[in-house]
Amino acid sequence: MVLRLEDPSYGRYSVHTLLQLSRAFDTCLQVQFVPFVSMFRNTFTPAHAERAVPSFDEEAGDVAFESEAEAGPAQLRQAMA
Repeated sequence: MVLRLEDPSYGRYSVHTLLQLSRAFDTCLQVQFVPFVSMFRNTFTPAHAERAVPSFDEEAGDVAFESEAEAGPAQLRQAMA
């Protein structure tokens, strides 16, 4: 799939294609409208570490999931702050 996308003559890109790529790279897909200046700033950031996207497994240790039913009102207010 990735090899096909590296082919310059391949022209069938779509949101479905982006979803397949995100699955292949074990990442989330985020599509948003942004000003051109922001896009240029984010696209041409020279540091690789700032462009690298960690996989879900790499990030999973930093995230704690807790259902709203288990969390009390004080915990929910603190989490939203």
